[in-house]
Amino acid sequence: MVEIGEVIKTARIRKGMSGPELAEAVGVDKSMISKWENGSIPKPKTRQKLENVLEIDLTSYEAQNQFKKSNVSFGKDSSNTMSLNEKSEMYSTVDKAIDIIKDQLNKKDNQIELLLIQNNQLINILSKQMPNQT
Repeated sequence: MVEIGEVIKTARIRKGMSGPELAEAVGVDKSMISKWENGSIPKPKTRQKLENVLEIDLTSYEAQNQFKKSNVSFGKDSSNTMSLNEKSEMYSTVDKAIDIIKDQLNKKDNQIELLLIQNNQLINILSKQMPNQT
């Protein structure tokens, strides 16, 4: 499983940015970059700035982090040994992860729809500019 910190660090390096440069671009103290690259999760507003600067999406990694933090075993015998509270926590974690994934899919659908609209508009503009080939 890829850790969120690894994703942030790899994206920063790929963009050719130092930690302090990324901190300045996002508008945070440079110590935050180190914290994020070591697994801390940025707050939603800051995360959005970070995603925009690095041109990445951290949503799926955040969902993975929810599972990791839950410390719930998914082994074949886990249903027999889990308390009701542990099962409730597991289902709550799964529900949170599903909500994050659904939100991300909705964002992707909206982006795809916008790209299709823009593509059709471009085709219309180009077809009007091209001479009639009959």
